Amino acid sequence: MQFAFYIPVAAVFSGIGVLAHLLSLKRREPWQSSLVLLYGSLLASNLCIAIMISRQTAEEAEFVLFLLRHFFFSLPGLFLNFALNFASVSRRWLWPALVCTIALITVADLDYFFQLRWLLDRMERHSWGFFPRGTSLAIGALAILATYCISLAFWTLLRSRRIADNSVRSIVFLFVLWWIGIVLSMLPFAGVDIFPPGPAMDAAISAVIGALLSRNQKGGRISRALAGFSGLFASVALGTLAGWIVLVLSSGQMLPVLIAVSITSLAALTGWNRISRKSSDFRPVFVVLQSDYDLTYQEARICELVLEGMGRPRIETALGIGGGTLRNHLTSIYGKTIDIEEPESELSRDKLQRLTVFLSRLEQTGREEGSAPE
Repeated sequence: MQFAFYIPVAAVFSGIGVLAHLLSLKRREPWQSSLVLLYGSLLASNLCIAIMISRQTAEEAEFVLFLLRHFFFSLPGLFLNFALNFASVSRRWLWPALVCTIALITVADLDYFFQLRWLLDRMERHSWGFFPRGTSLAIGALAILATYCISLAFWTLLRSRRIADNSVRSIVFLFVLWWIGIVLSMLPFAGVDIFPPGPAMDAAISAVIGALLSRNQKGGRISRALAGFSGLFASVALGTLAGWIVLVLSSGQMLPVLIAVSITSLAALTGWNRISRKSSDFRPVFVVLQSDYDLTYQEARICELVLEGMGRPRIETALGIGGGTLRNHLTSIYGKTIDIEEPESELSRDKLQRLTVFLSRLEQTGREEGSAPE
């Protein structure tokens, strides 16, 4: 079996660790649920890549490709769905991506069953295994879908109030690297004889993103163990990629390969542990309200809109809820925040005004902590 086979295998185990870690969270927000879908599709893609490059014939590899493209073509749309949920904005921009994804998968299925060769030129055998060679139509269609989803997703993430959080900025940067890895993985699809580095980058970046997203969560022992499991296999994936590169450069000598695998894996694991253990310098109000005041996702979102200066009618419109539902949420928010902070002045001022003052003070405190020297 080819040495490179173990790179996507390690990425699969890293993805399992991150996915299980997310599923173990006691309270999953909508954006975390969309992240579960994204990781699930990524895990399935890496599993199919591992099986595809290990097949003995082009026919067997092409059948695995038939399964792979259902997951791979879905990645841009799922990433856009995550970004929209993360920023709590309208999902109307997701519909064009869904239509294009379904159309592309349908054409790909017809291409496979009737051997039309619209998207797939042939399965090429490389030194590290089989990989598809795409047509100009396939490359162009994927480029259009990916450009639309990725550009809109990053624009949405950068406009989110959460971008003030250092962890969120790191996540956006890591997603940029993640997509660079996916683009590089498409080089053999365009005819370049290079092993796709995407699975190794998927493993490493996904593990780091999981650590960044979860380090402000109140996770238990099992949750921390699952995150560590992911970091371990991400390190193995990077070490295996480094070993494969050295194997090619050293003409098959195994001692340099073992040294490269060991050093790279240990360095990656050490770096991941430092990232996962470091606490955030600044937690935005949205995070503080959920972690310290036990507000739900919707309640914290209402507080964000209150901070933006919105009144009750605009909040109802923005969240698509009725007046009675908003009153119930506000009553719960008051009980968890201002009624605890200022119990003696419960009737002295309008509660919504008091909540605005409380939130402004909380936001200012977070900014001062974030700008404080180390």
